[in-house]
Amino acid sequence: MSKETGSNTVKEKLLLLLLFLLVGFTAYWFGNAVLWIPWVINMWLGITIMIILVPFLWGYASLYCLKFVSKKCRKNKNWLMAIAFLVVSVISDYFFFAVWRGIPDQLYHPTTLAAYGLIFIMPFLVNFIFEKRRTAEANDISVTNLIIIAALGITLLFITLYCVRFW
Repeated sequence: MSKETGSNTVKEKLLLLLLFLLVGFTAYWFGNAVLWIPWVINMWLGITIMIILVPFLWGYASLYCLKFVSKKCRKNKNWLMAIAFLVVSVISDYFFFAVWRGIPDQLYHPTTLAAYGLIFIMPFLVNFIFEKRRTAEANDISVTNLIIIAALGITLLFITLYCVRFW
């Protein structure tokens, strides 16, 4: 990304979108991997941990992604990040509940829709809170970053799916 102007080429825009999707994917499956064991022990324990963990998890994911967005572009990119996070969550939820677990009736409850709302507003909220503290320049997205994030997300996906299947 051009640090002076904040302008993006098509390749840079696609890298940023890929980063948002991968970070959202990894955050989603990290949350499931961490929440599954307490949820199996006691549903209310799982819900309590979810209420505490999810805002911090998606807040950190948003803050991490904002490091790669210049200050000039941040408001527009927040929309892209929020939509990317929401799309990843909806698709992952459908896969996890309807396809993997075979229980689509447990999918879309008011709590799920509230979680989607939280995931969607988190990039805007984090940007508002940290707007003054962020530098004007954006960090460069490296292929190594993307590979590490993707590998972590896939690992967490498999951990979650294994635990759900065999616990």
